Amino acid sequence: MQTAGAFGQVQTSLSFFVNAYARIAEWKAVVDRLSGFAAQAGLAGPVPPRGGVAMERGWPQVPLSVAELNVTTPDGTALIEGANFSVEAGQTLLLKGPSECGKTTLLRAICGFWPYSSGSVALVEGARMLVLPQSPYLPLGSLRVVLAYPAEEHAIPDSELRHALAKVGLGHLLASLDHVDQWSAMLSLGEQQRIGFARALIARPDVLFLDEATSALDEHAEAYLM
Repeated sequence: MQTAGAFGQVQTSLSFFVNAYARIAEWKAVVDRLSGFAAQAGLAGPVPPRGGVAMERGWPQVPLSVAELNVTTPDGTALIEGANFSVEAGQTLLLKGPSECGKTTLLRAICGFWPYSSGSVALVEGARMLVLPQSPYLPLGSLRVVLAYPAEEHAIPDSELRHALAKVGLGHLLASLDHVDQWSAMLSLGEQQRIGFARALIARPDVLFLDEATSALDEHAEAYLM
């Protein structure tokens, strides 16, 4: 009896690792990401105390206007020099160029996130900008949280969330609004990009930037969403 009891205690103790394996693996993944972030942060150079574009007030008829915009890499290599363009209300502007020429960095500079730039960007007062990247960020939580991001999950009525899902071709997810999962692993890249467009429908920004936001979609889906 004592032997059987001891064996049971050992078995129970060892079963902890089996039952907790998923949580341990998740914890290790988080630690690895934070360690990698800390290592990269240590390699990053200091951000210059000055720099970046000057944000100015624009006109309602021209929500976005860029003047004499210069963009460089942190080491001073010129990416874009003297860019001038404007986008009128309802107008679409296409920026084309080879890979690594600085298109994404240009968007960062326009949004005020790139200190290695100069020039001016004029926006209508109170204008809201939204950038749809190639791989949108999907926070952990319910699909409702994912769709509402960066707003609070209960700030958007269910009717708007459902309408946006159906509009971008994700009607099969209508019943999963409250399902909690790691959606970045559950959804294909194409579905994640559709989530990005659903967010745009919900947020209704004044200026919308698409940074290869349809790269994982076929031509028919791309034409429909655009």
